[in-house]
Amino acid sequence: MSVVVTDPNAAAWQAHSLQRLNAEGPEPREIPNRMEWTRTPGQGPRAELLGHVDGRMVIELGCGAGHNIAHLVAMHGAIGTGLDVAWGQVQRARRNYGHLRGLLFTITDACTSLEYARRPFDVCYSVFGVVGLVPPLELFSLVAENLAPRGVLAFAVIHPDLAGQTPDAGDTPQPDSLQLPDGKQARILRYVPSRDGWLGLVEKTGLTVTDVLDIADSEGAPETLIVTARKA
Repeated sequence: MSVVVTDPNAAAWQAHSLQRLNAEGPEPREIPNRMEWTRTPGQGPRAELLGHVDGRMVIELGCGAGHNIAHLVAMHGAIGTGLDVAWGQVQRARRNYGHLRGLLFTITDACTSLEYARRPFDVCYSVFGVVGLVPPLELFSLVAENLAPRGVLAFAVIHPDLAGQTPDAGDTPQPDSLQLPDGKQARILRYVPSRDGWLGLVEKTGLTVTDVLDIADSEGAPETLIVTARKA
């Protein structure tokens, strides 16, 4: 499959996914026994952060290889959709978990998909996925429009205190890089609001922030920022 990708973020994740595809075996994966919100397995909260998801429509923005959304579907009874702009990531996810009932993986730009969503969903989340790689206010506004009443938004991003960049209002992307599996660096653009900036952007859409978690690394420095919010 050959696709021309011009967006630097999509191109970087496409390159990342193709290297992973070539290295991974063709067999489906075992269902993960927990949902991961940080880059250190077993650290931080579990799926319960999202509340009750049994029988509810759950969307993951930037699903990657599909581990988290597969866990929610198989272990918690969610009806899940994983979205990713990189076809290589979706191919990995389908190979890993495409056999699960109630789970769909789609190659799409998140904002476009949300703009043309046909029905509301109950939970929308991103774990080092789309949030931070597209204009945050535009994304959060589209999520808010498409959440069902009492619906939940949750996301995990690199903590602003550890991003290596100067936090700003979140309206101008800053140059950054993504390390590929082969050790090379791919250019990306990242939005880096401050901690309070993230909360303000969410609440501008009418959602109410319900929880904020600052997850530290092994040395006690903030590493992951996790925000949850709810629609009225």
